[in-house]
Amino acid sequence: MITVGDVMNMRAFDSIWLAAPCEGAAEQSLPDDTGTGEFTNYNEWCQYNDTDPYQANHVVTIVGWDDDYPASNFSGQAGAPDGNGAWLVKNS
Repeated sequence: MITVGDVMNMRAFDSIWLAAPCEGAAEQSLPDDTGTGEFTNYNEWCQYNDTDPYQANHVVTIVGWDDDYPASNFSGQAGAPDGNGAWLVKNS
């Protein structure tokens, strides 16, 4: 999730969303909660973090967006987003 404070940065979101299919992938740093399940649902291999601020300690590559990815798949301790959709990422 690309945020500024507590608000999703829609300009950054739109830029990556539009550029990924034409220009290629984009890198994003995020917190890695390996083993804790704080942000990650290890059954679905998806991550959601609405904490501000968070300590980024891992980099992934954004390769696209899925409008239909179910919000219900995000079940870490941080909860789930309000609606469906998720970045498609490649882990390092």
